[in-house]
Amino acid sequence: MKNTLILIVGLIVSSIFSYAQTLTKFPTNCEPQSVDVAAVAKDAKSLLGTAGFENVYFSKADIQDLITESSVGIRFYVCKATKNQSYADVMAVSINADGNELKTKNANRQYLFTMDVNTRFLYNALGVNSAIASSRVANLESGSPKIDYYTSYLGNETLKTLINTEGADGIRIYPANIEIDKETYRTMCFGSVKVNQGTISNLSNTYLLATHPCPVQCGGSGGQYLWSE
Repeated sequence: MKNTLILIVGLIVSSIFSYAQTLTKFPTNCEPQSVDVAAVAKDAKSLLGTAGFENVYFSKADIQDLITESSVGIRFYVCKATKNQSYADVMAVSINADGNELKTKNANRQYLFTMDVNTRFLYNALGVNSAIASSRVANLESGSPKIDYYTSYLGNETLKTLINTEGADGIRIYPANIEIDKETYRTMCFGSVKVNQGTISNLSNTYLLATHPCPVQCGGSGGQYLWSE
């Protein structure tokens, strides 16, 4: 009887989370907060141990590849190539309004990922298929050292504004935390950057803090839309 009750409760909770996800619609204009880039960069250094990265770069071409007519924006989340990788990569994938990750013409570039700038600077992200992407996310759960789930979402309108900034070669992403209803959640900050001889320069004193929730498809367990501390 006890086991049956536990099973029923589990099914109810699972149904609630599934229903909640169906109600979540992802907008092309996700209304991020404007934050001071100096403060963001400072916080990112302190988050390196848990987020697994300090900052990553996606080129303008990378972002343009993922902005399609059927997508509303891009989901970003951390991953590991191997379980024992000491740092995290950041992966990007197009999603539709329901949060479903979209296929691309080239299955091997459905997901784009890049490494921490301080580990290996890449001018263009590398592409992987869905099977490899899934295994990379799964490596977070059983990997060592432990990396937390940092996830984020930006709508196409916001992304286009960033990459169309005068002089922009791409965007830089920092890990960040955000306070919502007195609870701390993990997210990311985004800003336009210029690349010159391997050096990345910010094109603004402010970055955009992503506030829109990223659902459980980003990886991990618990059914939370944002990963809570």
